[in-house]
Amino acid sequence: MKAKQVSLILLIVMVLSLLTMGRAQAKELVKVTIAGPGLNGEIELTDTESLSVFRELGFADEIYQPKSVANEPYFEIRMALGDGTEIVATGVYHYYPASKQHPSYIYYAGAINAWSSRDGQYFLLPEDTDRKLHDLLTKFGASLPDKTNPPTATSALPLSLLWFIVGSVFCIIVGIMIRLKRPAMNTTC
Repeated sequence: MKAKQVSLILLIVMVLSLLTMGRAQAKELVKVTIAGPGLNGEIELTDTESLSVFRELGFADEIYQPKSVANEPYFEIRMALGDGTEIVATGVYHYYPASKQHPSYIYYAGAINAWSSRDGQYFLLPEDTDRKLHDLLTKFGASLPDKTNPPTATSALPLSLLWFIVGSVFCIIVGIMIRLKRPAMNTTC
């Protein structure tokens, strides 16, 4: 009897978690609002083509510590997620275009109705993301320096792939060292 109760409870928990996961996965980008230097007020993007640019953006993973942001111009980008009927969360980002003093970076200002471990942190932008944002903002008349991030070694090779390669080489070296320390075995019969 006890096994049946445990099985029933586990089944209920699994069904509820699947329903919750389905609802969480149903959120999609429905609106992007951009404000900043050179733009005529706020630019609101809701069409599929413009939103696809933001869906494809690879936001940053490499932490960055700017020297000073007090007088740096930036663009506020608000990305609203909806569940089909209403906006359920909005991520707020500050995009700092590259200048002579620094590369392009983004600040995760926070979110409305959501939380992220990235809130309050600065990250360098990958070159392709920087170029897409730069081109899109220029299209809307933004005042931007004619400079984007130069290619870097970290943007050329993803960090996870680099760690995989280093780990593989380490395992091979350890295997060779173990093989060399082990005395040769006679296999004559």
